[in-house]
Amino acid sequence: MVLRGDPRPVPDGVGTRVLDPDDADVPAAEVVPHLAFGAGIGTAVGDSGVDARDEAVLALDPEREQGLRDRLRSGAAVRAVAWIEDVEVAEIAGLPGVLAAGGLQRAEGVAEVVGVGTLPAARRRGLAAGVTSALAEPGARRGRRGRDALGPGRRRRTDLRRHRVRAGRHQRDRDRALGADAVAG
Repeated sequence: MVLRGDPRPVPDGVGTRVLDPDDADVPAAEVVPHLAFGAGIGTAVGDSGVDARDEAVLALDPEREQGLRDRLRSGAAVRAVAWIEDVEVAEIAGLPGVLAAGGLQRAEGVAEVVGVGTLPAARRRGLAAGVTSALAEPGARRGRRGRDALGPGRRRRTDLRRHRVRAGRHQRDRDRALGADAVAG
């Protein structure tokens, strides 16, 4: 994703924040994306919710949690979380606390939004959009654009062409596997 212009506003009713290394929600920020991607249901709404999150937080390896806190402290990583702002609505829906999380990592002058996931029971509320929006601002500050990302005088054109060709091949292979009718319809 290339960030251009101002990030979209956070959807109404969604609270977001970028975590500091000592935030109590760091463990939830670590486990929520894993639960979201590990549900085996793609992006569909599902049953996995706050109970699964709370169990995963309790089971989180302390070394893994400390490793994330260390990366946050050093600036190597950024984590953001989202929740339903209206506490009463969240309680009635049975969805209190962190419901979506994602990260930002930086390498060689480029910042990348990664692992944005929403608990399956909390999907279709704009929570992942809120996390992505919260990460866009620090991402724009941490990443650099154009040639500066690779150093003076170096160009990225060749790498981008190679990536586009590779992505095109994957799309072509997927289309062939699905058959012409599925692609056309």
